[in-house]
Amino acid sequence: IGMDEKQPANLKKLGIIGMKERAYICGGVLNIKSEPGNGTKIELIIPLQKMIKIFIVDDHSLIREGFRKIIGQTSDISIIGEAGNAKDFFKGFDVNTCDLVVLDINLPDKNGLEVLKEIKALNPGTPVLMLSMYSEERYAVRTFKAGASGYLSKEKAAETLIKAIRKTVRGGRY
Repeated sequence: IGMDEKQPANLKKLGIIGMKERAYICGGVLNIKSEPGNGTKIELIIPLQKMIKIFIVDDHSLIREGFRKIIGQTSDISIIGEAGNAKDFFKGFDVNTCDLVVLDINLPDKNGLEVLKEIKALNPGTPVLMLSMYSEERYAVRTFKAGASGYLSKEKAAETLIKAIRKTVRGGRY
């Protein structure tokens, strides 16, 4: 039957307020168009959440398995590839489908800093989160100078991995 938008009481009812709050929480907008006798149109616009696609490069299968477990608990991050060495990484890496590379600094066939430089040569815009068993003091500055977007110590990885991934994909440094 519609409602009179000129009467503020109609738009201040809890149902409409609740819908507007839920839309806001999701980053969306709720539009209401109504005319008495002609009905009501409610439009909810919510931006789609972009799935973050990552490629993991670490020579330890246990580390990769741990990543899969941690990332499996999120709804906005997916692993599109993984490799245990640089050679396999470059076989499976596609700059057009990957949003972030999580790269171990020690690989059996190549140093992670060399791999980082090759990634940046292929596509300077691909963020790379370096992963290492070494503390930040030892390698972080070197990795940032080589083009990394972040540096994460393996001892802290479980508690901060998701935060680091999201921050670096948004253009930040971790």
